[in-house]
Amino acid sequence: MTAIQTLVSTAINLDRKIAALEEELKSVKERLVAHAKLDEENQTETDKGGWSWSAQDPEGNLARVTVAGRSIKEGIDLEGELTTKVRALLPKDVFARLFVTATYYKLVDDFRTRASEILAKPYATKLLKLVTSKGKTSVSFETKKEAA
Repeated sequence: MTAIQTLVSTAINLDRKIAALEEELKSVKERLVAHAKLDEENQTETDKGGWSWSAQDPEGNLARVTVAGRSIKEGIDLEGELTTKVRALLPKDVFARLFVTATYYKLVDDFRTRASEILAKPYATKLLKLVTSKGKTSVSFETKKEAA
């Protein structure tokens, strides 16, 4: 085998090992997320309704799961299923106080606060769920010492 053939074989073998390890890591992260979701008493609230959870191994290394809160959408289409649901939820005068017409309905500044001030909690909660996007979940690690 030539030097380049050896290099190609090494690269292929490493790539396969990395792919297998990435799949294993993905599975471990999914299990950490599942555990974190069940362990509500150790979740710490983050800004905008998300939460964070962490656990340590015996060496002091840390795994942290963070679920971001729902984010407010930039706007909603002038027509469509979402707009129909939002309009059905709100009285006409309230809709005009929370959305401004553009080429789409743009939410007013400080929408969360204004919706909470104007609407009863159940309606504000339903409205926020309609006009927010689900937050991203991430898993990160902090190590005490460098890997061997």
